[in-house]
Amino acid sequence: MASIITAQGCSYPRTIKTWYASFSGDRKARGIAIIDSNLKSIITIPYLENKTLYSSDKLKKVFLPKLVAAVKEANENIIVVNPEKVGLNVQAEKVEGTDQLDNFVLAQKGRSAGISTIITCTFTSITSDKKKKGIWGFRKYKDIVHMHMLLNIYDTETGSKILEETVTGSVFIDEADLAMLYNGNTANAAILDSAVDDIAKTAGIKISTVVSLQPWKGYIKSISGERVTLNAGSISGLKTGDILYAYDSGNIIEGKEKHKFYLPGGRVTCKMEIQSVTPETSQAVIISGERCSKDSCVIFPNEDQEE
Repeated sequence: MASIITAQGCSYPRTIKTWYASFSGDRKARGIAIIDSNLKSIITIPYLENKTLYSSDKLKKVFLPKLVAAVKEANENIIVVNPEKVGLNVQAEKVEGTDQLDNFVLAQKGRSAGISTIITCTFTSITSDKKKKGIWGFRKYKDIVHMHMLLNIYDTETGSKILEETVTGSVFIDEADLAMLYNGNTANAAILDSAVDDIAKTAGIKISTVVSLQPWKGYIKSISGERVTLNAGSISGLKTGDILYAYDSGNIIEGKEKHKFYLPGGRVTCKMEIQSVTPETSQAVIISGERCSKDSCVIFPNEDQEE
């Protein structure tokens, strides 16, 4: 395999099944997953980096809309919001002195904006090899180009990366076109359009699968006495009379290379009932338990938790 452009760094591909088995366990153990309900999860895709010769402008104008469409087609209960609308500027959310995203800052800003999941995409490299193509018995080796994108999915409840996987799109090309790509002809990179389309479709399905398996969650926006404002409303599927539990999700731990995370699985601090809703917020009143804290995670109780 000949590499045309190779990004620095590495990825650790993991299938959705592997992630689900190792990370989430029994999804009914805590909260109600999107896949099991009519609730809607709010996600955003604030980061798109291009380390290849393909047009960055075209990626923003063509790839992102196709990726959003693929997510929606795979699961209509996932809502993708514009990162600018929620104040996410990922270029400014990097660890000081490095090119690494600050997962903890992403989680903090995501929580404040009512975002459950944050997606980042990095087009890392273009590689090529040869593969047989044509009718059986008359098949000949043809040049095929592979475009690779690193897909990262972050959970705002913990700040952890719940999926890191390389997605690849491929296209057969003529030898002359391949030579032009090797020579860095960016104008000729349009021949990679179908590979980019394949990446958008595949990544959209992966995003939908991961998000759908997560328990629905929202966050407390503000508190005044026994009254609580949530940064999730009717758009997310909340309605008057809904019962939610708040979890103590503000404890912080420090991991490798001083990355910070929110400690998951905190205790239930209070139970609340929604009194009124707007499209993007809800007003609730605490009906039992202690006083909650701002940015605490709220979930729907599952059958085992309901009284």
